[in-house]
Amino acid sequence: MKNNTMIQDLRKLFHNCQDVIFEERSFCENKYKVTLVYTEGLSDQKLLSEDILPSLGKLFKSYNDRWKKDTLIENWHKSSITIEEKNDVMMEKVFSGELLICLEFLGVIYSLNIADLPRRKPEETNAEVAIRGPRDGFIEEIETNVALVRKRLKTNTLLYEKFTVGERAKTKVGLMYIEDIARPEIISDIRRRIENLKVDAITNTNELEELLEESSLRLFPMFHYTGRTDLTVDALLRGRFILFLDGAPIAVIGPVNLMLLLKTGEDQEYIWLYNSFERFIRLFGLIIGIALPGFWLALAGFHQDQLPLVLLSSLTQARQGVPLPTSLEIIILVLLFDLFREAGLRLPLAVGQILAVVGGLIIGDAAIRAGLTSPSTIVIIATSTVASFTIANQSLTGVISVMRLFVALGASLAGMFGFLVTGFLVLIYVSNLRSFSLPYLAPVAPINFKDWFKAVFRPSQKAVKTRPAILQVTDEDDQVRGK
Repeated sequence: MKNNTMIQDLRKLFHNCQDVIFEERSFCENKYKVTLVYTEGLSDQKLLSEDILPSLGKLFKSYNDRWKKDTLIENWHKSSITIEEKNDVMMEKVFSGELLICLEFLGVIYSLNIADLPRRKPEETNAEVAIRGPRDGFIEEIETNVALVRKRLKTNTLLYEKFTVGERAKTKVGLMYIEDIARPEIISDIRRRIENLKVDAITNTNELEELLEESSLRLFPMFHYTGRTDLTVDALLRGRFILFLDGAPIAVIGPVNLMLLLKTGEDQEYIWLYNSFERFIRLFGLIIGIALPGFWLALAGFHQDQLPLVLLSSLTQARQGVPLPTSLEIIILVLLFDLFREAGLRLPLAVGQILAVVGGLIIGDAAIRAGLTSPSTIVIIATSTVASFTIANQSLTGVISVMRLFVALGASLAGMFGFLVTGFLVLIYVSNLRSFSLPYLAPVAPINFKDWFKAVFRPSQKAVKTRPAILQVTDEDDQVRGK
């Protein structure tokens, strides 16, 4: 880059970027002209005015007639200073908060890291309530998130690899894993997928997950996510990998199976007996959330002869005056409950709670009084919806809503036969899913009795001697948990 065109080319590079500041300075009685380029709001201007500029002035006085291309690098105390020549590199650094120092008399551009990016302190994540666990959850800064994990795992086998994704956004993606535990084939696979990403930008972790999946037609989540550090460390110790996306306050965990999606960060904070009961409740809630409306529709709409006479008599009296058939009534209520849930999630917290009360109590009571629906149907749909809330992973909760409607539609067409067919279709579909070669229903299918017991009922810490065999880890001995 020649002297007379260097600044002009830079101004063209940042044309119409009015937050990019070009600040001209002169030293040694206007003998040397220097142009500073930085982004307003991303660079530390206090550091620039109180440290960088005075240090530059002292250097110019000391090397007045002996200034060379490497003088700034060799004699300045700033270790992060480098010479830049490529426009795309300079553009990325300026928009990352770094400073460009342009020496027109030499035709050289240096870069110096003075970034002061907007950030917040680690705090408890709102998505996962911590009762006994740590409160220092992940934030939007990838470096801080990596440091939170590194603070808890002080070992050189915990490796961290950096990637830059997005032709325009240049978003930083981090991969963490424990070298002597994680399966090498899985790490090589995820590394290859990240390197092969060709997109303009990735703005959230859901986009990253979908781009890293082998197929875009999968309904169930192929990754887990968490904003808690303890659950992240536990996943690393079990042989999984972690992905961080700059700008996202969560960690993406892989590979996953269905039992991992049922775990919460509080699982290790309580005694094993109570935690085992909680896991069973979540598994039961998953089944109820999907199957209960379809099962009830099949019984009440097609197989009334299978109901006890007392219950059948109560249902008959409750349905007197209801204009809709049972199948249509249940499908409409399933959609309405999902509508209320979605509206409650999208509104502010206080308003969303009010909407849930109004939608669940007032509208439901009014519908029963008006004879538009029966109390038994309201109870069934409400129980199914509440059961799905036992799942912490919201991606899986959304899938449950879709599967619930699918099973209910099957039952409305063919009764118990349709219910069983749709249920088996869901089961066959899930059993064929793979997350980085890990079966989605492992350790149930294929069956592994030892890991199956650990997955459903958490044993005490002293009883855990090996890591899960389903992950095929390099180091099977769980020395962290004790032998």
